[in-house]
Amino acid sequence: MRQVLQAHCDRVEEPRSGMGPVLVAGYRLPAVHLELLRVANGFVSKRAAFRLFGIEPTLPALDLLEWNRSPWVAEYGALAAGLVFIAEDIFGDQYGWRFSDTADQNPVLVKFWCEGGETEVIEAGSLSAWLTSSMLGDKPTGLDRPLVSAAFAQGLRPSVTEHLSFVLPLITGGAAEVSNLEVADRAFHLHLLGQLSLKNQRLPEGTRINRFWSES
Repeated sequence: MRQVLQAHCDRVEEPRSGMGPVLVAGYRLPAVHLELLRVANGFVSKRAAFRLFGIEPTLPALDLLEWNRSPWVAEYGALAAGLVFIAEDIFGDQYGWRFSDTADQNPVLVKFWCEGGETEVIEAGSLSAWLTSSMLGDKPTGLDRPLVSAAFAQGLRPSVTEHLSFVLPLITGGAAEVSNLEVADRAFHLHLLGQLSLKNQRLPEGTRINRFWSES
């Protein structure tokens, strides 16, 4: 795994050693996650297309504990209940563990769509196997690579604290095209989408969504 990270990442945090149980938002990270952090305590893939968070890493933008305490999480309300976010991609979609109310049940690896707040179970043999097949490697399958490449060709190059954001969000009828993309601060981006996602849950399909804002 270490060799894969070195080949496909712009930054890899040093392994986290001597780590006991870790609680995030009241939930205990599973052992398989801690094993990965002992290989790399967070990383940023090439072109910042994917970012895995760590436990108090040297790069603040990769701090898993701080990210899960961010105000944007509350904007999603019940949509984000029981979730611990451990990674994100360049479009702002989040990845993490979904915990159940049953204490003896292992958490499930999921993708949390930032537009709409839907949760999709990730079918993978392990966390490392999913990272290697979907988010790293020469041809990662977990991202819209043509759209990312088109955005970069237009000079849209988000930093690790930014996302590629749809100017007119997809949830309000925007198109998944490079002409509808901009670079946005990631917290600002998720604040807006959280509000939109909650409004969308409460309205009949086709209703126009307006009056949303971000904290200043």
